[in-house]
Amino acid sequence: MRKILKTTLTLLILSLFITTYAAANQPEQQTQTDLAIWTFPSTASDRLIADTGVLSNQLRLSAEGNRGGSSSNQPTFGTGANAGQLFINGWDSPNLSDKYWLIQSTSPVDYALNQHDVLEISFSAHSSNTGPRNFALEVNINNTWINAANYSLTSTTQDFIFQLPNEVKQTEYLQIRFRAIGNAAINGGIIQPAGTSRLFNIALTGIATSPQMEDIAQWQFTSLALFNNNTATATGGSQLTSTFGLAGGGNLTMGAGSAAGQLFVNGWGSATELTDSQYWHISTQTIGYSNIQISFGAHGSNTGPRNFIMEVNIGDGWIPVAHYMLTAGVQTFNFSLPTFASNASALDIRLRPGNNTAINGNAIQPAGTSRMYNIVIQGVPVLSSNAFTYTQVVEQDTQYAAVLIATDLQDATDSNLTLTYNPAMVEITSIQALTNAGINIISHEDGVLVFAFNNSDTDVLKIIVSFTAKTDGTAIFVFE
Repeated sequence: MRKILKTTLTLLILSLFITTYAAANQPEQQTQTDLAIWTFPSTASDRLIADTGVLSNQLRLSAEGNRGGSSSNQPTFGTGANAGQLFINGWDSPNLSDKYWLIQSTSPVDYALNQHDVLEISFSAHSSNTGPRNFALEVNINNTWINAANYSLTSTTQDFIFQLPNEVKQTEYLQIRFRAIGNAAINGGIIQPAGTSRLFNIALTGIATSPQMEDIAQWQFTSLALFNNNTATATGGSQLTSTFGLAGGGNLTMGAGSAAGQLFVNGWGSATELTDSQYWHISTQTIGYSNIQISFGAHGSNTGPRNFIMEVNIGDGWIPVAHYMLTAGVQTFNFSLPTFASNASALDIRLRPGNNTAINGNAIQPAGTSRMYNIVIQGVPVLSSNAFTYTQVVEQDTQYAAVLIATDLQDATDSNLTLTYNPAMVEITSIQALTNAGINIISHEDGVLVFAFNNSDTDVLKIIVSFTAKTDGTAIFVFE
């Protein structure tokens, strides 16, 4: 019996190439993922692989059943006003119940489906006057077809969207069908051999509801009395021991009037020299949070520094993650930090001048000021769970590394971890511990890797899983 690891798990995906992260807005309450989309851009056939989407290489659309007395009767594409639509006839009796459009996966996809709160299928459809009118949308759960919805077509285009039963998320192989029910045609008569059903703009969508961002630490400056040795603790957020300050010296002053609440610092350099050791510095921790973001207001005087570099450090050295430029007018910046900033027991952020260029384009002068205000660090609370799922957009033949960080380890000796992934998308090349812990691969087949480790004296475990993407798309990993 596998022992459950009582700990906090965070899966981090790091490209082996350094990436600069652009400014980003806070995430929406709901996140929609295109799992599969068919737009029929190529020659019609009876086996149409989805064009785009996370599962595009694993889902196909087909026309099933004996068509018009000939099993070789193939779908065709509409032309003119019907371009991009898939047509098929032969819906007349006998054996109408065996005739349907079918979406099915060619490999297990439950690893991707069960990470979404809701699954939706949307499509456009209509029929010719002598084509089928009434359809049932059905899903196959445990080898039994279950009705999800009934709908009726007309001779003009209609758009449909239906929510699929939750049980679909647990099915290993996905099957969805659009089955004609009854022998009624659009015109009210009986379906005729030449009557066509037309299907297009098909999309399978996953919807995940994300919790609201929470403040980890924020600073609102009201007085220099907040500072001790050029450092102030947080004035809000869940981590009130977090600090913001100035490293490397400089003169702190507070703005007044329209600049009230702004922190001014000069002494950033001279016409011939820039002090590299002088920078704004934030120290905090993000245990229990993912999707870390930082926002702040900043500008400067004309002779103050213009070009800044944001760097982060979780104990392994400073890593540049963003570049930004100041002007003499008020600006607000929002940046998403790299994934490894999530669930960090220690996170340091510094904002330092990248060169000796001032806002006016000349060299920085000693009296030139940089100004900071309204500083907020936020994250999404990570819900306690025995499993952690992470997705990463990947490019074919590119190498990546998935880093697992386990914190607050309890009774972890000889525990097992399971890594589940799609072997058609990902090839794992190595797995190793970054901290003092031994790893033993117990089994590795069919996209499931089970390994055991021996706990060290530390309560933080780091494991790196290196892999190569076999195709373009989204790699999905589940650790539990």
